Amino acid sequence: MASAFMGHSGQVMPGDTIYMMAGTYRSAPLGGIFDPMYGSQTVVMSGTANAPITIRPYPGAHVRIDGGIDRGYNSTVSWVPCLECNYVIIRDLEMWSTEWAQPISSSQSGPWPTDIPSSHGGGCAGRQSTLGGNKVINCVIHNAFGGLDSWMEETNFEGYGNIIYKIGWTAPDRGHGHCVYTQNGSASKIYSNNILKNQYDGTLCMQAYGSGQATIDHYRMEQNISQPGGNFAGDFLVGGGGYSDDNHLIGNINYGNAMWAGYVFSTSNGTYEVRDNYVVNNNINFWRLTGLTQSNNTVVNGVTNLYPYPPGPPWADVTVTQGITPPSQPTVFVLPNKYDSTRGHLVIFRWNTASSVLVDFKGLVPAGTSFKLMNPFDFYGTPVFTGTADASGHATIPTPVLYNAFVVLVRQNLPPTANAGADQSIMLPCTAALSGAVSDDGQPAPPATCSAAWSQVSGAGAVSFANPAAAATTATFSTPGTYVLRLNGQ
Repeated sequence: MASAFMGHSGQVMPGDTIYMMAGTYRSAPLGGIFDPMYGSQTVVMSGTANAPITIRPYPGAHVRIDGGIDRGYNSTVSWVPCLECNYVIIRDLEMWSTEWAQPISSSQSGPWPTDIPSSHGGGCAGRQSTLGGNKVINCVIHNAFGGLDSWMEETNFEGYGNIIYKIGWTAPDRGHGHCVYTQNGSASKIYSNNILKNQYDGTLCMQAYGSGQATIDHYRMEQNISQPGGNFAGDFLVGGGGYSDDNHLIGNINYGNAMWAGYVFSTSNGTYEVRDNYVVNNNINFWRLTGLTQSNNTVVNGVTNLYPYPPGPPWADVTVTQGITPPSQPTVFVLPNKYDSTRGHLVIFRWNTASSVLVDFKGLVPAGTSFKLMNPFDFYGTPVFTGTADASGHATIPTPVLYNAFVVLVRQNLPPTANAGADQSIMLPCTAALSGAVSDDGQPAPPATCSAAWSQVSGAGAVSFANPAAAATTATFSTPGTYVLRLNGQ
């Protein structure tokens, strides 16, 4: 069941896909208000684990949500707009706020100033224990008070494949606002395959953090890519003021940002799995973990700091392991997108100052298929590079700087199209001259063989084709009547 809409009315049922037409929406197409300039309204929407509700653009459409979407927040703060949802997938949208033109600053210290707008680009969720099973997938989130937040009360949340940047503001004490700000309790929570870029000193790419009263448990942080937005690191932090446990940091790529497994305000933490991470020009810090599984972590131009448990004097009991110097050959990461086979992420460290690097796309871009590389922070702009994978799935990619991060958009290989030609009337025993045509989109290049196949759908008798594998052929009929013939391209 699905419904395409500009402004939706009527009941949304589990399993529905709500397609949004191209355009910029300042008010919610579901009847709620997404922009704080126009007030707040709650929209309730519930799918199920086996039949989630999906909100996405109509195929090929660019949809922008001015003010963002909050997935549920029963705060007393008057500006909060709300989409109270369970098992709802929000995907492929651009979310930002026109009131949040960067740079933006407040004259007030602290996280809740009253002299600047408070629009969340990707939405804030929490304070309601009924929220569960929601996903935000492949969205572009920028220019907002906060990025993609999820608090303890929202369970089983997944943030996947999102691009988040230009979040936060400056204040007299420091910068505030993070690409991801999250806390979690009993159920698992996943942030994976996101591209994160912080904005100010004090703002972080990943802030999975809580005071002694908040929990930071049961996270899976996988294959996220982070970089500073300026001269200030935007660290990747999973830890807090209290005990944190059962967290997994796997395959993340940090350029210029430190990775924290546990944090300095906690005297002890539980178990962490930290493996396959790649950190450049900064450190990995393990903070007083009672159980640590680590393997295959790489630190380039940095160190690994291990603060053991039980603790000694603050900062005095650290074991430091020197990382490696830059490799002589490029380091390449190709990260396919599990929700969209036509896109993925590519990261290249060109270490040897090569102006270009040969990339094995490892199944992301099939052999002979064209693709384009987008600047993640200008996703809807002009491609940085266009190319075609060779017969072995490789392509040479320009690398103008040391660190290069791209979104890869793969051209789809569409099936051949067939045209059987115009309807005909003939007199027996004459034959029918069939002038069909079969064409292909040329993907992959060189294209595979495109063939034709004629068949009989219906008719009073039997049909014989002179060559059923030729688009242009003839047909004879055993008895008078009306016949329907089909031409397939394959």
